[in-house]
Amino acid sequence: MSRKAILLFDVDGTLTAARQSITKKMREFMHETHKKVHLAVVGGSDLSKITEQLGDIKDLLVAELEKRFSDYGLKFSIGGQTSVDAFPIGWDKTYCLRYLTSEYDTIHFFGELYHIQCLITV
Repeated sequence: MSRKAILLFDVDGTLTAARQSITKKMREFMHETHKKVHLAVVGGSDLSKITEQLGDIKDLLVAELEKRFSDYGLKFSIGGQTSVDAFPIGWDKTYCLRYLTSEYDTIHFFGELYHIQCLITV
């Protein structure tokens, strides 16, 4: 029977000093190790704190999903503070604009990440 291996890391005290950010050296180690074996993280903190500590973990997840599912016509994006959205290409939140642009000259969109994508002008 073939079995896969996964390395499961605790966050505080293992990948990072307690409640601190991951170091560059540890991030590089994780990146290189990920090329050889599956990795996962667990912790006692909520996802937003773990994401804060590990930095761009969601960015890496989005990139990995796009690579693995590139033949399926899907788009992946960070969907707020704790999620990753998956949807058919062209069906993101801007999909509704095709039904609004004939009625409105300016459309302002506000979402959870309003500080990043605060305004769509058509």
